[in-house]
Amino acid sequence: DSSSSASIGLDRGNDTSGSTIDFKTAGTVKWYMGLRGLSNDNFYLRNEAGSTDALTILTTGNVGIGTTAPNTRLTVGSGSGTEVLTILAGTSGESQLRFADGTSGTAAYQGRVEYDHGNSLLNLGAGGGTQVTINSSGNLGIGETNPNSPLHVKTTDQSIQIRNTGNANVGLEIYRNSDGAKGASFAWGNGNANLEIKNYRNDGQSTGPYANIDFFTGGTDADSPDFNPTRRMRIQQTG
Repeated sequence: DSSSSASIGLDRGNDTSGSTIDFKTAGTVKWYMGLRGLSNDNFYLRNEAGSTDALTILTTGNVGIGTTAPNTRLTVGSGSGTEVLTILAGTSGESQLRFADGTSGTAAYQGRVEYDHGNSLLNLGAGGGTQVTINSSGNLGIGETNPNSPLHVKTTDQSIQIRNTGNANVGLEIYRNSDGAKGASFAWGNGNANLEIKNYRNDGQSTGPYANIDFFTGGTDADSPDFNPTRRMRIQQTG
């Protein structure tokens, strides 16, 4: 009757018995799928020749690849060794992992990790946009999809924050690649010389002599050539 549903059923007597479809070669089971006699109603796809479970679907709907105990909607791996998940795309296409809260527009990709194979770019996006880009040269762009320096930041009416939760100085330090020595620093501290721009000696010694510009707020405890300046600008030469 074409108006009625049709089905093929495998009815096991209890949950300790199996109910499977076997795939054999010369009479030997290689693969099977169905309900195993494991006192549960979970669905399995098993490589019997290799004694491995390729796919498990729990009664909760959780899916496991390489595991029989998936604890999320999709769990991949056995929990030992190295596991790799590959997204294979074309040389001019994109590989993406999307985080959605809807099915259309930007709601379908509110967050995403994307590799642009055609342009060799790794993109990280939030809110439906692209906020971070890494190109094949290793340049990192924040707010810039075509970074032309190791760190390329592009923003509108915002600032870059470096925040120190302790009491030590905080800032930027520049080192030489040849010997790893510090060459210059731009730092803020809790002493008298609150803002300090310092150029270190060529041999990399941090104890000087060095050239620096200090911006003071007063006091007597700063590690500076002039502890208590009385002028708006003072140029001093020693040594």
